[in-house]
Amino acid sequence: MISFDRASGRFSLDGTPFLNGVAVFQLDAGRYASDELSWRGRGAVFTAREYDLEFRVRLARGTVTLAVRNLRKKPVRLASMRLLFDPRRLPNAPQAGEWLEYVHSFNFEKLSGVKKVGLASRRLESNPESSMLYALKRVGAPEAIVFSTVPPHRGDFARFQAVHEAAHMEGAFGVQITSVQDRVLPPGARAETTAVQAVTGADPVPLLAGVGRLWGRARRQPVPPVRCGWNSWDYYAGAVTSKHMTDNLDFARKRLPQVEYFVIDEGWEPRWGAWVANWKFPEGTRNFCRRVKKSGGRPGIWTAPLMVNKYLDLYLHHPEWFLRDDTGHAASKLYAYGPMAYLDITHPEVEQWIFDLFARLRRDGFGYFKVDFTQESLRANHWHDPTVPRGALLRKLFSVIRSAIGDESYLLACGAPFESVTDIVDAARVTGDIHHLWSHVTANVTGISARWWMHRRLWNNDPDFFIVRTPQTCRLRHLFRDIAPTPARVTSPDFWMSGREMNEREARTYALLVYVSAGDTFLSDELMTLNARGLGILRKVLARPLPEAATPLDLFAGHDSLPAFWLAREESGWFLGVFNWEEDPAVLRVDLPTLGIDAASAVTSFWDGKRVQPREGVITVELPPRASEGFRIVRTAR
Repeated sequence: MISFDRASGRFSLDGTPFLNGVAVFQLDAGRYASDELSWRGRGAVFTAREYDLEFRVRLARGTVTLAVRNLRKKPVRLASMRLLFDPRRLPNAPQAGEWLEYVHSFNFEKLSGVKKVGLASRRLESNPESSMLYALKRVGAPEAIVFSTVPPHRGDFARFQAVHEAAHMEGAFGVQITSVQDRVLPPGARAETTAVQAVTGADPVPLLAGVGRLWGRARRQPVPPVRCGWNSWDYYAGAVTSKHMTDNLDFARKRLPQVEYFVIDEGWEPRWGAWVANWKFPEGTRNFCRRVKKSGGRPGIWTAPLMVNKYLDLYLHHPEWFLRDDTGHAASKLYAYGPMAYLDITHPEVEQWIFDLFARLRRDGFGYFKVDFTQESLRANHWHDPTVPRGALLRKLFSVIRSAIGDESYLLACGAPFESVTDIVDAARVTGDIHHLWSHVTANVTGISARWWMHRRLWNNDPDFFIVRTPQTCRLRHLFRDIAPTPARVTSPDFWMSGREMNEREARTYALLVYVSAGDTFLSDELMTLNARGLGILRKVLARPLPEAATPLDLFAGHDSLPAFWLAREESGWFLGVFNWEEDPAVLRVDLPTLGIDAASAVTSFWDGKRVQPREGVITVELPPRASEGFRIVRTAR
């Protein structure tokens, strides 16, 4: 419960160490702190009118919302609104060494996970921001706090971060909760933060699940069923051709009937910004869709709709359509596919251009839309309508796309900040790109384990592609594009393309991770080259999907660890995944009664179906490095 004392202008998160907090309103005209203002009101709403501004605090159902209104005759720029619990003002400040923190990244480009407050880990920096929510767990004690935003989203970006008393970050700490606004307030206009709550309990894992249920109840449309398909990107990348699509389509429809969607990824367009079929797809997008539908499949398409190559006439003839940098010129960056500028969705003509693009693709026959690289546009600092807050830019884009393709189409956000797509998309990518390297697998564990609570509540989680190609599971001479090998690295983002190719055991471990994620399942190997072992892995995972994402039970086991135990409910009982992510062999024990499983009539191995006999309710698993095992546990009939 969050309380506010109008006499002192200070906030308290009751039941936590975080007391004596202050709200800070940062505008171009100055910095205004709540303990320096004179407040009026009682009960749930408090206001202060000073400096030709109106500040507001609203409390409702355990949440707090901050707002500011411009009473001046000219516009003002609002940078942020913040709740700050300074450790120097806390009567009993927590100590960093006694707490673990759960950090949830802005999008999949940075890794997420759990570590000691104040310390860096192999995958996370020392004091990262957390987006949308943030959790603390006292080490060795049943005490947890989860801070989170509460629907509906108000167009801002919410940032949670520990605040440290000393530069070494290993002593007393507090918390700051920042609403990033970055907008102009015209005279009379008001800006409001997304509401924030702080909930407490013995275990942060069910508290995180509660945040998911809260957002899920706010959806206007139910989350659709998960999708299964094939996507061209991971093996073919930009080299994809119409023949590649046809060959994999024909193979999948005959040999893998669960695969329904066939998605052309990057490489079908002449340049980014010119979203028409290139010479590699001479039949055009409409005839491609007809061919897929004739085979019994459903066609899908990838786009990066805000990215425009600067060598296109679209950029030449419409300079006013693009986001600006601080010099007043079009913001741009050199990417692998050339120099790119970013379309400004707040410009009415751009909004119409985006709508027309997706309406045309929908008329061509596409029913699955993967929308990528939208987060890149946030690099720019100036847009056509400066009254639109930064956090609402991509919400506006995805809302326009949704209106163009209709509710019946399936919309995947790939890379967009999670806050920007709540209650709009059907699926969201929760990990970085997967490739056939073990370094990518361990990086993607962090996204899947940090975001299981979103699945089937906010949307369907997309764990990126399900790939199994290894020297033991396929007939390919080259498993990937020619890339010079480098020693394996763990630190984000240095892990990218480091280490060796996966072997079959590691591919099975990744396959089990995709399985317990229970999200969308999109294959991306060259299917025709997989041998019986590779196809066997695919078929096992596709045969009986889990109805819900498995919970990473030991997410908060300690500093710098990856969850080893994942549990999901099924109609007939439970599914348990056990993983050894480390480089040494491990003996892992699962006490079923402690998991609430005390009535198991049968336990079988996921891969071979062999019976497993627990001893006094304990399953013991001996795993080599980078290995895993799954167990299907049937509930005793009553």
